Amino acid sequence: MRRRLPFALLPLVLVLTVLEAVGRTRPDPRSGPELLYEPGATLVVTEGDQVRTARPELHEQSWSNPATRTRVAFVGDSTVWGQLPDAFAAGTGVEVLNFGIRGAASDRARVAAETAVRQDLDLLVVYVGHNEVTEARLNPQSLRPFWQRAITASLLRSGTARLLSPWLAATRAPSAALRAQGDAAPQPLTPEEWAPIAESYRANLLGICALGAPTVFVEPISSLVNPGEPPVGATATVRDALHSGYLALREGSPAAALRWADELGGFYPAFGPPHALRGLAWVASGRRDEGLAELRMARRMDGQPSRATEDHFAVVREVGGACGATVVATEPTFLADPRYLSPADPLFMDRVHPTLAGNVLLASVIANASPLKLTFDSSRVTLTPPADEASRGWKLVDELWR
Repeated sequence: MRRRLPFALLPLVLVLTVLEAVGRTRPDPRSGPELLYEPGATLVVTEGDQVRTARPELHEQSWSNPATRTRVAFVGDSTVWGQLPDAFAAGTGVEVLNFGIRGAASDRARVAAETAVRQDLDLLVVYVGHNEVTEARLNPQSLRPFWQRAITASLLRSGTARLLSPWLAATRAPSAALRAQGDAAPQPLTPEEWAPIAESYRANLLGICALGAPTVFVEPISSLVNPGEPPVGATATVRDALHSGYLALREGSPAAALRWADELGGFYPAFGPPHALRGLAWVASGRRDEGLAELRMARRMDGQPSRATEDHFAVVREVGGACGATVVATEPTFLADPRYLSPADPLFMDRVHPTLAGNVLLASVIANASPLKLTFDSSRVTLTPPADEASRGWKLVDELWR
């Protein structure tokens, strides 16, 4: 019986071998954005000593290997996809490669980092964290361990999978379905929901560190002034009250703003906007420490958690300390700048995307903390204002005070 088993399996092995060989002659039919979730995804094409990006989600860029001068690569989300790398390059004079992906959480940043570290780098800068919760809600598969995803990706790239691609495509959701849901469930983050997201964030940052390049982890900076999303089902009254409160602040009347915050807080104590308004009113009244505590509480209680918080920063610091990477704390420098807590919010276009001035400030913080000992000259930075919403990297918040 034992001798017969190998002979019985032989036809099956031969059939599978033939299927694999035939399938390998066919191109991989998959080309959608779901490929950016696969470890080992092809992001660049090499032609001699020239390399260029090969995915529509990345900026069109080309460079030569080996590098002829100091080279830094940025990986991360839409802030990286935007003008942060340009500001860094102009202010420091180094060569910068932009591997930013709009909407990316740490899993896709890790995929991009796999390619970035092979480009003869002097430094890898990682800026990611704002999208961890949204990504997990839209695509729970993103929390799967990378080793599982690597096995799945290898199987899907096989010749047999290419032969079966019409059937596989029919059994999988279309790639656009992830984003068709908007920004996922509009509800504050709970500790129970955060636990697996934090573990995935930690694992991905550790995975990036394990790639071996000199690495800088940047704590993601966001607007503390933006009130965030109102609770589900909130009426226009909430918007009107917030508008009145912020208008009072801009007109120099923190007492009036505080009255609006207290009234709103009576109806919605468990949501961020009343705390944001109260925090700004306290800052304007000279109660800075109390005001900052309220603003940070408002960020944690966002109805749509798209801003990285102190919990994200703790993971970044933990990973940086464990793997010897440089960790850049951004908020202290921003708090030292009077523009950061101005009700006009001049450093941010929305909750998480810096304005031109915000990008310059952020680039300077990263350069000054870099292990490359770079000098940043903001006078050399000239950025072009984004022409449309898409150029800014993400859907704009309909900001209440503009």
